[in-house]
Amino acid sequence: MGHGLTNDEIAWRMHVSVATVKSFPARAFCKTGVAFRAELTAWLLRRGN
Repeated sequence: MGHGLTNDEIAWRMHVSVATVKSFPARAFCKTGVAFRAELTAWLLRRGN
């Protein structure tokens, strides 16, 4: 996500469905309290993940 890949590219690289890729950010947004992918990337980088 932080590398600017599309959902299709992420799904292909991770060998999962596009639906799985689409659902990850929504769950992560709820858990972290952020609203956008860029915010989530920054949140992860601040925590060293």
